Amino acid sequence: MTEWEFKGRETAEEVGQVLVELIEKTEFGAPEFLAVSDYIHLKQTEKSLRVVQRNAISKEVGSEDRMHWESKARIDEHKIALLQVQIYQSRSRVKGYDKAFTYVGIEFEEELMSKAYGEARELFTEEDKQKRYARELHSKFFSKAQAIIDGKLN
Repeated sequence: MTEWEFKGRETAEEVGQVLVELIEKTEFGAPEFLAVSDYIHLKQTEKSLRVVQRNAISKEVGSEDRMHWESKARIDEHKIALLQVQIYQSRSRVKGYDKAFTYVGIEFEEELMSKAYGEARELFTEEDKQKRYARELHSKFFSKAQAIIDGKLN
């Protein structure tokens, strides 16, 4: 996947821009498009589940609200399970999907977060600020990628 090359990029911004450019160039329905779309959707649903679970266990919500959040958590858990089955099936049925999914889900994420944490350590001494910086960069580029995917879907 030489057109997706991110090795040798100096900053997290440069690495993140590779993902954005990849999505912009990838044709709707191509294995790469499907893999990135599935990966981003999975990550968004996992993030939603974490938020919903926090709300469900919050001491500030009443029993009726708690049931609402617990119900939403079960729905997100089912969505995640269905996405994982879909990803598993696509990996074995769609040529190029597995390579693209592995690239975005493992190699790209590692490179982006490695660069982001390296930059954060140079900018901040507090660990919580370092984590926030890295998460914000991650969110920035995956949000841009999601916006491009959504645009291609419509």
